[in-house]
Amino acid sequence: SAVKERLPLGSVNDWVYTYMDIVGITNDFERVIGKGGSATVYYGCMKNGVEVAVKMLNGSLTRGLKEFTSE
Repeated sequence: SAVKERLPLGSVNDWVYTYMDIVGITNDFERVIGKGGSATVYYGCMKNGVEVAVKMLNGSLTRGLKEFTSE
């Protein structure tokens, strides 16, 4: 499984993946489905066929973390 560990990031549905897991899930960030002030959202597909949106923080972590979590 690609899931490495579960952390309390704000909801019971937050999972942590490695960068290489995300590259595979998004097919190397092939399809952008949205952009916000602090993040880009990519289309992804899990190994079990479930379609997902993968949100990746843009720029500085300290600058965008609050915006990223609220988007």
